[in-house]
Amino acid sequence: MDLDKAIQIAKEINPDIGPSLDLERKTVPEAELAAKLKRFFDDCENAAKVMEAHPGQSYEQIESSFHSNAAAHSQIRLHVTYFVDSIINQKGDLSGQAQIAARRIILSDPRINEFIKNLKVADRPLLAEKIYNLVVAELTTYFENLRGTKIDHNKIVEDLTADIVKKISQALGSLGKAAQ
Repeated sequence: MDLDKAIQIAKEINPDIGPSLDLERKTVPEAELAAKLKRFFDDCENAAKVMEAHPGQSYEQIESSFHSNAAAHSQIRLHVTYFVDSIINQKGDLSGQAQIAARRIILSDPRINEFIKNLKVADRPLLAEKIYNLVVAELTTYFENLRGTKIDHNKIVEDLTADIVKKISQALGSLGKAAQ
C-alpha cells in the first residue's frame, strides 16, 4: 500500500482527518499507520453498505433506526434468555412459555410500539396478533427441532434472538409497505 496515496484519499473522504494523518505519517511506524488507514477505509465501506441498505433515508433516520434496533435486540435477548432458561430447567411447557415470552417481547419492542402509533386503533390488535403468532412459532419450532445431547445455552439464545429480531423487522417492513 502506498501510504501517501492512501492518506491523500482519506483526506478527500474526510478532510478533518488530514492534520492527524500528516502528523502520524512523520511520527508513527508505517505498519501502525497502515493499520489505522485500513480501519478508516473499512469503516467507510461499512458506512457505504449501511447507506445502500437504507435508500432514501437520511443519516438521522438511519441512526434512529439503528438505536431502535439495538434497543429491541437488547429487550428481546432478555426475554429469550428467560424463556430458554425456563425450558432448559423445565419450569413449564414449551407452548405456555413461548406464549409468555412472545407477549413480553411484543410489549417491550420499541419498534413495534413506534409502528403501532401510526396505525388505526382497529388495526393495532391485528398487528400484535400477527407478530405474536410469528414469535410463538419461532420459539416453539426452534426447540421442537433441537437435536443432540450437548446444549449450548448461549448459542440458543443468540440464534433465537437474531431470528426473532429479524422476523419482527421483516414483518414490520412488509406491513409498512402494504400500508403505503
